[in-house]
Amino acid sequence: MGTKKITKFTTILLLILKECRLERNIHQAVIADGMGKSANAFTKIETGSTALQMDTFLSYCKTLNVSPSTVMATAERYVVLFSSLGWYISGSSEAVTEDGDALLIHSQQYYISDLFKNRSMQDLWVLNSPIYQHDQWGKTIVNGAKVFLSALYPEQYPLKQPLLIA
Repeated sequence: MGTKKITKFTTILLLILKECRLERNIHQAVIADGMGKSANAFTKIETGSTALQMDTFLSYCKTLNVSPSTVMATAERYVVLFSSLGWYISGSSEAVTEDGDALLIHSQQYYISDLFKNRSMQDLWVLNSPIYQHDQWGKTIVNGAKVFLSALYPEQYPLKQPLLIA
């Protein structure tokens, strides 16, 4: 039996905000400036190196012009999905395991993968997800942000790493 994967609620929030920023094609420096942070400080927040605090979350939402309650509601829907697939969601800002936050580690791999680089602007907007549909045989199909789907369904959404040419 596999080890239960663990992530933090703040990681889900952070990734939703990052996806919103990317969907709107806004550079990190623009958000950092709007939040009154240096580009370096914002990068540390967005990569999870610095914990996401409530005031930072609210400032990020304001700068993106998204409602904090909409982001929270989206995160809650993803928590249900992750939990139903055996993940544990920690509410603590402390380190979750000695191996780290599985979703945060996965997201770092996702954002350098071909799956991310080849994404389509036709992909579902993160704040409208996840969406559950049923195929003709009654099987449930989940559609949503690929950063989450690739962590939940790695066989369906493999992270093919780009080839590095020396």
